[in-house]
Amino acid sequence: MSTTEPQLESTIILVDDHPIVSTALQGVALTIPHLKFVGAAKNCAEGKELVAKMKPHLAVLDMSLPDGDGMDLIFAFRKLSPETRILAFSMNQERAIGHRVLKAGADGYLMKGSPIPVIRDAIETVLRGETFMSPELARLLA
Repeated sequence: MSTTEPQLESTIILVDDHPIVSTALQGVALTIPHLKFVGAAKNCAEGKELVAKMKPHLAVLDMSLPDGDGMDLIFAFRKLSPETRILAFSMNQERAIGHRVLKAGADGYLMKGSPIPVIRDAIETVLRGETFMSPELARLLA
């Protein structure tokens, strides 16, 4: 009999208005053995409903959505499900955005152009309870 505990399954939701991005992120999530994809939303309203219903371990959210700002969604997620870890996902490379996202309550910031290994690392880092900053943005901040 093994003395090691089995890895607990973590749940993830995605909030992005571009179906191709959402599908690609789902594909990356499925390559992480202990991660279970439980839903996707295409706007803020659907994202709030999904996080309130599912209380996922991780929410990956686009910072630009058709019906609202990702910053507002971070605040809403913190109220609806305080234990949910949040990974912001954006095209924006401004220095100030990463700091603002983390200050708003996100646990990580990832650039949309990141390669798959970086996306996997971001997901796993945030799920471990650590903060993740996109390497591109970290270089800009340095």
